[in-house]
Amino acid sequence: MNWNLYAARWLLILSLLSGTEGLFCNSALGEDWAAQAESCDRQLPSKPKNNQLWADLVEARLNLQDTQRAGEAIAIWRKNVPGVEKKFPNFDLLEGDLAFSKGDWKAAEAAYKAFVQLEPKKVSGWCRLASVQEILGNLPGAIQSVSGAIAAGDEPEKQAG
Repeated sequence: MNWNLYAARWLLILSLLSGTEGLFCNSALGEDWAAQAESCDRQLPSKPKNNQLWADLVEARLNLQDTQRAGEAIAIWRKNVPGVEKKFPNFDLLEGDLAFSKGDWKAAEAAYKAFVQLEPKKVSGWCRLASVQEILGNLPGAIQSVSGAIAAGDEPEKQAG
């Protein structure tokens, strides 16, 4: 048995279970994602540059498993707010979540890497990056990302969106 692989997987599992949220965890908390999406759809025409509204819309669409409309929202958001990736770091996190939900592991990895570069203290970004690196078979990268999550510590963070 490869003990390094075994230990790394357990370390990854423990880090993911240590109080950090997983992808789309609020759906288990009874969030009304349809109502959130509808509310954002109503408000965005009058506030097309509001990053938080766009993030809430994308998050709702992802939790509703509507990846097509989540992708459309991201494209419109990027058009309405040029440079959003640098102005609103959670954009990269949501873009990674969209890619992850579609099984586009390389795009998810790239987005999560961009997120942790901008927000190195956010445990959720490191855990997501470690997850996708493990899926891609990049065990050294996953271990390094888990180390990043541990180094980020227990700093309180708000869920993406």
